[in-house]
Amino acid sequence: MQLVHAPVPDLKALITQSFEDWVQQGSSCALSGGNTALLFLPALRAANVDWSKISFFWADERAVDVDDPESNYGLAERMLLAPLGARAPRALRMPTDLPL
Repeated sequence: MQLVHAPVPDLKALITQSFEDWVQQGSSCALSGGNTALLFLPALRAANVDWSKISFFWADERAVDVDDPESNYGLAERMLLAPLGARAPRALRMPTDLPL
């Protein structure tokens, strides 16, 4: 693990480049939400990768509807998946319509 301290624009570029390097293998990725996602998701969206090789899961989803402001999947939908359109990666969200 590496601790990186950089201005936000530089950090976004580092995240994008790191993601592009990592994706070369084709992998699954667990996403987080909240404030972290506000920086991370746009950096991923900027990546030049083959999105068909990637599957996204959620590391800390909340048991709320997708349109709820607390939904991490909903945030990813708005900031990453919808903007990528048909190129979007496979995204496996927690089924929030089932009883807990």
